[in-house]
Amino acid sequence: MTNWRDMAELDGVELEDSFIPSWRYSPSVGGLLFELEARLCSDHTAWEQPMPSEFGCYKRAELLFAAASVSGTLPEQSAVQPTQDSDGSRDYGSFDSIM
Repeated sequence: MTNWRDMAELDGVELEDSFIPSWRYSPSVGGLLFELEARLCSDHTAWEQPMPSEFGCYKRAELLFAAASVSGTLPEQSAVQPTQDSDGSRDYGSFDSIM
């Protein structure tokens, strides 16, 4: 199993602190696609100083697992209840692990 922290494509991204507004699995998108509010580290090229009221620098991003094989462990998004944040935005949590 590959540790996501060893993947050059995710340098400067904190997946555990990123949020998932949506996902879908479809051959038309090329595999398993997650839309993210990605938390960027200060060494990431797109990092910007967050406002004093913000927890960190977050940017919209997409994470595509091309040619992914999905077993029965990934539910359809419509079967999952999102959480609603105090600002009214909804998300489905963050990544605990990637296998």
